Formats: sequence, structure tokens, C-alpha cells
Amino acid sequence: MYPELCEVYKVLNVSHKLNVRRGGAAETKDNGIILAKRSLLAHYDFRAISHASPTKEGQPGWYSLLEANAGKPIVGVQILHKAQPIANVFGAHFEKGKTQQNLDMVCQMLDEDESTGKVPTVVTGDFNAVLGA
Repeated sequence: MYPELCEVYKVLNVSHKLNVRRGGAAETKDNGIILAKRSLLAHYDFRAISHASPTKEGQPGWYSLLEANAGKPIVGVQILHKAQPIANVFGAHFEKGKTQQNLDMVCQMLDEDESTGKVPTVVTGDFNAVLGA
């Protein structure tokens, strides 16, 4: 990463592409990354939601999502103010044929988690498909 970028921004979370057809090994050529301007760190806390390299045993839900997404990265953080969650933020590179299904899966997993289900969620990224109404 560019050193001057790291002076102004902090890396909050990273998601690597997973080679799901070869045992789930992480690949570093396709990554999702969430950065925050360092000045925000004085006012907000950030908690990683997704995992850089989830495993079937440790994070079965996130691993299943990445498996359904052909291993393409999905990265998320929660923004907190005074220890209270205020928003979930995601960056995603959704698989073209499964964009709606995988977006629904992200939302369902967040809704089922007490710490993430009660605040708004923003998902940005490369969707490669038209979403249904």
C-alpha cells in the first residue's frame, strides 16, 4: 500500500479473494479494503464484521457467503460512537449471476446478529447485475 495513503488513512478491514475451488486459500490479487481517515478515529470506533480469510469451522456463515460469491471479496465494518453501533458499512464484489442472492445473504446474516441487526447497513461495490425490485 502507498505509504502516504497510510499516513492519512487507517486500514480497518481487508477481505482477500478466496480460491474456493482449491481449499479456500487466500489470493492477494483481488482484495476488498475499508479505510478510514485517521481524524475520524478520535470520534468513532470501528469493528470488523467480516473476516479476511474465514474458515468453514471458525466463521461458517461468512465462508459460505464467499463460497457462493465465487470467492470474490466482501469486506465489512461496524461504526460505533461512544460504544453504540450506528452503522454497518460493506464493500463487495458480487458474482454476477448471484448478486441479489448474495446481497440478501449479507442482510440476513446481519439481521440475525444482535450486534449488527439493529443499525442501518450500507453496501457499495461492484454489483455486475441488475437488482430486482
